[in-house]
Amino acid sequence: MLVWSCYLGGMTNALYPKPFDEDYRLQVLEDLALLDTDPAPEYDRLVWLAKRHFGTKFALISLVDKDRQWFKACAGLDVTETPREVAFCTHAIMKREIFVVLDATGDPRFKENPVVVGPPHVRFYAGKPLVINGAAIGTLCIIDDKPRQVFDEEDRESLDAFAQIAIAEIEIRDNTRQAADSVVKQYHGALRLFQAGENAKAQFLATMSHELRTPLNAVIGFADCISGELLGPVEPPKYKEFAKRIADGGRRQLSLIDRLLELTDAGSVEVFEEVIDLRALASRCIDSLSGETLVAGVGMDVRLPDAAVLLKGDPVHVTQILLELISNAIKFTPQGGRICVEVSVDSDNCAVIAVDDTGIGIDEAALNEALAVFGRLNTKGDRVYQGAGLGLPIINKLAELHGAALSLSAPGTGGTRASIRFPRYRTVEENTQITMAG
Repeated sequence: MLVWSCYLGGMTNALYPKPFDEDYRLQVLEDLALLDTDPAPEYDRLVWLAKRHFGTKFALISLVDKDRQWFKACAGLDVTETPREVAFCTHAIMKREIFVVLDATGDPRFKENPVVVGPPHVRFYAGKPLVINGAAIGTLCIIDDKPRQVFDEEDRESLDAFAQIAIAEIEIRDNTRQAADSVVKQYHGALRLFQAGENAKAQFLATMSHELRTPLNAVIGFADCISGELLGPVEPPKYKEFAKRIADGGRRQLSLIDRLLELTDAGSVEVFEEVIDLRALASRCIDSLSGETLVAGVGMDVRLPDAAVLLKGDPVHVTQILLELISNAIKFTPQGGRICVEVSVDSDNCAVIAVDDTGIGIDEAALNEALAVFGRLNTKGDRVYQGAGLGLPIINKLAELHGAALSLSAPGTGGTRASIRFPRYRTVEENTQITMAG
């Protein structure tokens, strides 16, 4: 199809053709995302070599856009584009073969072309269409300001070889770009899924925190009524003690709930440091969980030092660490088994809490999952234990807040050993004011 156009504001009689697949060709060109990109050395070297090989004044990689030709690479010219109506390349892309003009001044299609009658005074042109995905998007062309008598078969083969290199570079770039785009899309998709999961977890924690408060407050209230004998004496008296432990445990759980949401973002958790007697704290935790061991049918051994073990830390956090460690051991120890709670100071003067059990051990391959919030521990017996999966993550995060490390191992006697080793700087000398966590 022929159209009339104007050049740089001045009317011309230049006619230029359009390929039959013009719309498709322009879409392929747009999809390549190559127009108006920064110079690239691989293209610049190629046109420089072509210019030198053929001894011409100019060499270009020209992309024919809707109303212009844009130069991806240009040797010998200091322009980046020209109107399409003056472009020899718009004629070259009409066919898939090399297009040659030996002397533009004698060719009726070009003798009045502004780039022929004026600078850069084009006389000779040879261009090989760059065909990508079945569309001629432009050319690799050589141009001179002197006419030629011949452009033989050997010259054509050489120009075709240069054009094939240009095509290969464009395709490599496009494949790389598409692969990179795919990776980026996959990354953003995974990120959105991860964020959705994190939001769901946070929402679940918020809902669970609110839902737990009402029944816990009721439990605490009734337990206080029983332990305080508000409606009369409680028989046998041991039940009064049990009721007090129930109320104390409920209050500890409320304190945990207050901080539970913070545990999803450890950077926002506040640590209120005080001096704690770790030995006394362990005794209190063991005592408060005696009911659980009784129900589970699990024996309890306790190894505590003769002297106090003073630790600088958050009493609520350290209490929760102890309770979770012992509760975990009870849960994973079958009836008739035993657990052992030990508090010690090692040779580096670091306080250590260790809980051993005679349960069925740890599946080490699932350990990382178990340490994630809502992860559930798979045992060596491939059994998945019920629960929200918050125990180990809570222990791990609370330990990290104190610079301590959670360690899980399988001792040679079977079962599991869970230990927390606090850093040396948290050990406190004696004769210091001690806080008793309630």
